[in-house]
Amino acid sequence: MPINEGHNMISKFSGFFRAPRSGEYQFMISADDRGALDIAAQEDGGNPGQYVGIPNDADRANLVNVISVDSHTGYRTYRNENQTSAKITLNAGDLYYLEAYHQENSGNDYFTLGVIIPGETDSKDALPELQRIAITDCIENYNTFTFTPSATAQELQFYFAWKNHSSLFWDVLWDRTTDSFAVGDAADAELQLARKGYESEVTIDASGQYTVKILTRVDADLVAYREDGGANKQIDPIPEHDPQVLGNFKIFANGQSSYINYNANEGQVISALRDLGFDADISVWRSGDVRDGATWDIQFSSRDGNVPQLTIDENNLQGCNENLDDNINIELSTIRDGDETVLYYEIIPQQYLSTHHDSAQITVTSNGMRATCKRSVCDYEVLTTGIPDVYSVSNTGGNNWRFLVSAIGAFTEPTVNFGFVDCTVNSYDTATTPGEAIIDVTCDELESGSHQPKVHFDDFGYASVSAAPEVISPVVSSVTAYGAEANPYGGNTLIITGSGFPHNKEIALERELEIRVDSAICDIIFDEDYPSYTEIRCITTEKDAGDTDADVTISLNGGIVHTDTSLDYMVAYPQNLVLSDTEVSPVVAFTLTIDGNNFDANKDDTVVILIDEDGVRHTDRCLPSSSTTTQIQCSFLGVQSGVYDVQVQTSKGYSSYSPSQLTAVIKVDGVSPASGSLQGGTLITISGGTFSDTVSQTQVLIGDLRDWVECDVVSSSATEVTCVTRAINEYMSADEDYEVTVATRIQEESVCDGTCHFRFSDASTPKINSLNKNVVAPGDTDFVLTGSNLAGTGTPEVAFNGQDLTVTASDATSITVTVPSDIEPGTAGVLSVRVPGLGDADFTAGTDSIDVSLVLSSISPTSGPAAGTLITVNGLGLNQGVSINVGDEECEIRSESATAITCVARNSGSVAASVGNIESVTCGSCSFSTSSTGAPDLASVAERSS
Repeated sequence: MPINEGHNMISKFSGFFRAPRSGEYQFMISADDRGALDIAAQEDGGNPGQYVGIPNDADRANLVNVISVDSHTGYRTYRNENQTSAKITLNAGDLYYLEAYHQENSGNDYFTLGVIIPGETDSKDALPELQRIAITDCIENYNTFTFTPSATAQELQFYFAWKNHSSLFWDVLWDRTTDSFAVGDAADAELQLARKGYESEVTIDASGQYTVKILTRVDADLVAYREDGGANKQIDPIPEHDPQVLGNFKIFANGQSSYINYNANEGQVISALRDLGFDADISVWRSGDVRDGATWDIQFSSRDGNVPQLTIDENNLQGCNENLDDNINIELSTIRDGDETVLYYEIIPQQYLSTHHDSAQITVTSNGMRATCKRSVCDYEVLTTGIPDVYSVSNTGGNNWRFLVSAIGAFTEPTVNFGFVDCTVNSYDTATTPGEAIIDVTCDELESGSHQPKVHFDDFGYASVSAAPEVISPVVSSVTAYGAEANPYGGNTLIITGSGFPHNKEIALERELEIRVDSAICDIIFDEDYPSYTEIRCITTEKDAGDTDADVTISLNGGIVHTDTSLDYMVAYPQNLVLSDTEVSPVVAFTLTIDGNNFDANKDDTVVILIDEDGVRHTDRCLPSSSTTTQIQCSFLGVQSGVYDVQVQTSKGYSSYSPSQLTAVIKVDGVSPASGSLQGGTLITISGGTFSDTVSQTQVLIGDLRDWVECDVVSSSATEVTCVTRAINEYMSADEDYEVTVATRIQEESVCDGTCHFRFSDASTPKINSLNKNVVAPGDTDFVLTGSNLAGTGTPEVAFNGQDLTVTASDATSITVTVPSDIEPGTAGVLSVRVPGLGDADFTAGTDSIDVSLVLSSISPTSGPAAGTLITVNGLGLNQGVSINVGDEECEIRSESATAITCVARNSGSVAASVGNIESVTCGSCSFSTSSTGAPDLASVAERSS
């Protein structure tokens, strides 16, 4: 069926399929929005060549549903299992009745029916192989902000802006009564909230200030809210985004490999497959976005047999929050194997389709059911002789016409349509001349053009017409424009009044209605009011070079039917445009001022137009905020990078073009320092112009299209961006210059206008070669890291498992640190070192891991009474839940600090400390002995009277 023919409809198609050979067939459908296919089962005992007839009410049970598709598919693609029937055995030469259904709701619509036919075939129509690559992401975005709603506010509504798009949307309502969030207009708020991927946390302090944290699983940022549907209130939330999915993955086949970008389009995937040596036909369909789950379906022609299964290496993909265990997932599978033993047709060829009857048929349908015709009872004969004929057409004054008709039988009075108008029959005379009729009619609002009448008799049909077409010209009463002048740059409205004009868009297009001012086209306005029988309106376009007169011509059916010479070209049109800025950021909003002459004083009649290098006119990128006759100010909302001509439209039409063009570009002209550590961690400053002043809108990449790493943005202003480099990846090379690119969240990238490179340099990489100990204690003051290139522009930063250690001394070859006293004993982990001005250090294998343990140095006293002695145990790391044992009994702790624990000892033995997975740490002098002397002796206990 034709594509995009309407909305909210259901269609049924029926006919016969003639099987060219015996064997197993499969039918396929593609549909938007839904589709189904039924086939009539072969009757028992059917002979070869016998078709299965159209089912009637009694035997519709013979119809079997073989395909049912409940959601839209790709056009003329059969990539999903439910689009293809099971194998059906058909007999050569038999006709099989097919009945297909198509449902369209809104948007695109199409329906196709294909077939797989058994038997040997050439490679051109062989069944192609289909493989699928699916990549999914786990983006979570938080927006945290505080506000104090008005005391009377009952409901808040929040305003989101999609990333990578300019569109905004209202969503998520807050209700004071329940202190809860829900999705607007949702019958089931919790269900809709989960479906849209929102989660929220709300807290309120004593002063009535709310802190709101909203999680969205779509790329949207919060920008404003409003109370009870009132005015917008801007807010400045703190966004927290999971790392954007970036990078590429590697595919392997035929002993070769190639890279595919994480967000590649169909053409880029085909190019990568060509690099792997595939030279047969390849089709690729991409669906979805990488953030929600992008899928590439790859169809290979099978002329070389089945295609080997592709394999994937996903290690170079970056993004998602690894701490939440929600990493990227990528899968590859074979959806359908190729097969050279069958014929594959996306659309069933005409030679396999037919009707059962050789002559034209009359069909009768009642309540959606078509009646069954037996033999030839529905045959219809088209007559070629004895047909009434209109042989004369004449005007009898004004809107009155006379038609002479020959070969008239005993027919009832006809109906007449002339020039697309249903005419009133005034008289029908069949008596004056036997076998002929005189028909007098009145046809109001007769359109201009070349017309022949349509005369219809209810008891016969339409008469033929041998009379020459009647040519009727339109009548033009007036042609008016703004100030009776035509703007030489176009944009003002012409109003043409008169009669005989095509009265709607369809007729105007069919009649090739055209209006020109000199040689320039005037764009006809098509809406529910225009064109009409009495009026046409059009918008003028820029006059051609050499045009001097504003003569207006009206053409129909390829010929000029009227010329008007009453208009002249305008002199006081908007002109002499001067721009306040000629080089701007494509993503940063600002106010553009345009000076000139003959503007409108009303901004509502003013439009600022940016015309890109492809000639596309953008009317919504700089919205007028004020206008006088000599100056316009507009709010620039951002455009794609490029060079734009600027033009203004007012009530007088278009202005002349600005002599200066508007260039939207992000420029990088310097990178400092120009080299840094292979391990990343280098703070670099990027200078240039027209950057964004928002960190969340800025991205920095180091490398080329395939091999690059991100630089984490620290700050961003209009002229400077700072970021911290990440470690070089396995596909990049040391000591090679890589271009630094500043990009934005709407995927605008900078251009280089100076020195724009950074080098991951081995010579600039700090190195740690050895540690003076691999086991440290909390509070250690003599932990030393030794290496080279450790002197940068400031004090090095050392951390253990992300916790900072205190640097007490450092030089080019060593760093001395103090271990925090509150670090937990029993911890094992890794060290990191960052040298300001150079970056992160590279550790020799085995030198970046240490263990944290306890240290006991002494006890005092070393002996005492067995009844109980308060002893002091000295050491390091002793305030982290440490227990003390003397021999095989626990020492009762009375006080503790990082360096000493006091406890009561009641038996002899070695003094040992334990915590977590650290057991029995002691020292050489840590032994305690008990004695029976020296302890107080209780002689008696007596009751004391009060």
